[in-house]
Amino acid sequence: KELLPLEYDEITVLEGMENSIIVKNGENIGLVNDNGSIIIDVNFKDIKPLGNTYKEGYITIDESGKYGVVSATKKQILENKYDDIIPVYLNDYYLVQENGKKELIDSKGTVILDKNFDDIKSATTNGVIFTKNNLYGEISESGEITLEAVYQDLKEVKDGIYIAKKNDKYGIIDNIGNEQIAFEYTGITYNEKADLFFA
Repeated sequence: KELLPLEYDEITVLEGMENSIIVKNGENIGLVNDNGSIIIDVNFKDIKPLGNTYKEGYITIDESGKYGVVSATKKQILENKYDDIIPVYLNDYYLVQENGKKELIDSKGTVILDKNFDDIKSATTNGVIFTKNNLYGEISESGEITLEAVYQDLKEVKDGIYIAKKNDKYGIIDNIGNEQIAFEYTGITYNEKADLFFA
């Protein structure tokens, strides 16, 4: 069964991503899935994954070097007008760069956050994990800091439960910063299937 007609100059895979095949004609590239369905037309200079799986969507870069986002279901989420889009999956939010400034925006392009952070690492139940001066905290979608940036590392592992690192030791905190497990471990991981913490 022919999935793609013999009309491309080159066909490669998008490195590290399943269900993502790069097709090239001349200088332009596009993207198709494993069934041969065109997800992104052959109009772009570059295509990158937005997150860790194809389901999270793709960053597209056009001829003029402007960045946009297309979903795995072919939907144009962000038009190609940004100077950069940072490849981190944040549910319905996107970390973009415009005029030298990082901004957290929604799918309509509305700016949610544009100050009080250096970088954004991941989405949480309450908002997003951010960094400021190399320390981690959490900020809500309304811009309210829910966890001060005082941690060397911070990761939400269950709703409102975080593994955090402070003074080179790991502990567990809740969504308002209360210590659930003291900061006395050299490492903590969470096994979701077993619902157990290993310290």
